[in-house]
Amino acid sequence: MNAVSRSPLRSTFLAAAIVAALTLSACGGGSSGTSASPPATTASLTLTGTAAAAAAIGYAPVDVKCAGGVTLAGVVSTGANGTYTASVSGATFPCVVRVTNGGAVLHSVVAGGGVTVTANITPITELVTANVAGSGTTPDALYANFDAAAQAKITPTTVSAAVTVVKAALAGTIDLTGTDPIGGALVAANGATAANALGTQAATLTTALADAGVTVAALDTAVSTAASTTPPLLHAVATPATSCAGLRSGIYRVFDPSSASQDARYWTYRVKLDAAALTATDVEPAHPADITTFAPVSGSPCSYTYAGDYGTATLLVASGGWMVIRKPAQNGELLVAFLVPEQVVPLSQLAGMWNFIDYSGDDNDRPPLTSAHGARVLNATGSFTSQSNCWGISCGESTNANGTLTVDPAGGYDIGSGARLFAFIADDGTVALFGGDAVGGSFDISVRQTALALPATGDVNTFWDFSVGTGNFAPLPAAGSGASAVSDVTLTVTAVDAASNTFTRIRGSDSRVDTLTNNKPYAGLRIRPASTAAAATVYLPLPGVGLTFYANDSATDDFFGISINHP
Repeated sequence: MNAVSRSPLRSTFLAAAIVAALTLSACGGGSSGTSASPPATTASLTLTGTAAAAAAIGYAPVDVKCAGGVTLAGVVSTGANGTYTASVSGATFPCVVRVTNGGAVLHSVVAGGGVTVTANITPITELVTANVAGSGTTPDALYANFDAAAQAKITPTTVSAAVTVVKAALAGTIDLTGTDPIGGALVAANGATAANALGTQAATLTTALADAGVTVAALDTAVSTAASTTPPLLHAVATPATSCAGLRSGIYRVFDPSSASQDARYWTYRVKLDAAALTATDVEPAHPADITTFAPVSGSPCSYTYAGDYGTATLLVASGGWMVIRKPAQNGELLVAFLVPEQVVPLSQLAGMWNFIDYSGDDNDRPPLTSAHGARVLNATGSFTSQSNCWGISCGESTNANGTLTVDPAGGYDIGSGARLFAFIADDGTVALFGGDAVGGSFDISVRQTALALPATGDVNTFWDFSVGTGNFAPLPAAGSGASAVSDVTLTVTAVDAASNTFTRIRGSDSRVDTLTNNKPYAGLRIRPASTAAAATVYLPLPGVGLTFYANDSATDDFFGISINHP
């Protein structure tokens, strides 16, 4: 995981293997079911569309069932490019369609329309079908038992609602904004023919499922009970490590600011984690396919070691899936880097008010690093329109340039010269932005403002805790300016005051008592006033991630720390 070293945490996607694996496992469904047209009865309905997963599903049988007991089976097959046309005599809407590709089956539904209706069949439409079928009924069962009760589930309203649910469930993996996965024009990759936007989305989902070790059946089950407000599901159902539920298979973004000045290719890159094998493979096209192997630390769940360039490094896995790396530099000081599940979130979905904490150097990004916190407003086009900096609960407008995010084709967003941010939506809906600059002089974490709930009296929180030194993000921090040792902390809530939005907790190691105030100076932040035992501190929790970042809340001290929830 060390940037310059070629430590395993890199490789290109194993496209051929993934395509094969996921073409066999993918499921999907689609139709012009998103149309508002009422059901129709005709002497002959014609269903047409494209069957695709990682690529076109060619020469595969397509079966259709429609209301009235009309079935067309064993007659129609897809062409080499995945397209099919099925004419069903005496048919009445709704209909359900399936394609069989080896041992895998994908489905689609058609709620209504004209004489000729488009019904694509992809992993995306499979999920739409699963949501329409609902809890306790799989797409396979919907097709097999297409009776009056099953047919009543398929209406223009339910199909349209299911597309909205699937859009939310797949956020961060594919963006379905403005698309009709069932009735839209779909061109699948086939030989020299490149996929169009909808075909690329089907392929992207197929690959993502393979990377996460997720079966279509598992995602069907999760989507069947999902709602439009459901956070993204892929990470939540990804294959976990037997030694740690938070460590899950999938593509992750490595953010390693200390590596930038040594080799800019490695200050941020992607790896594929295999939770079963406990390996991370570099998947950047320009990198060698290095593989890192993690070894569980006995007696410390979700803690791992691996061979770093200059000694043994440690990987700490938070409860929500983010990972924090602590690795020795050449001079023995400890550096910090991060692994975060890779997501692609459109800028339009990031508009709002964000709390932030950053830790950066001077105007030339040189240590010593200092912290700052406050709030920023981001609009739907990616521009930060305002920012306030805070001390305690007092915040004022900043005169600093706010900047604009632009999409980086290699992932995330560029902002200014050399700076880059990445977005993440946690399993509970918490939205975060994280990143820094390519010089290796800063780290910035922002969380969309959401009010924090008070804990309950008696709640116990266990976490690893350490501070990031004043020279930590330099490639060779000066002696004593690297990360501190890790403390394993247990805190117990002893009192809660809803009227003042405060709670009191006691630390197990030394019985230190702290009282903290929630949602000050902004919703989503937490402050602790100075005492004889502790410095004034502002906390930025990421509840669904399992991390809390914190920094000094006075001008007389300066620090930046990380707490990592663990079992």
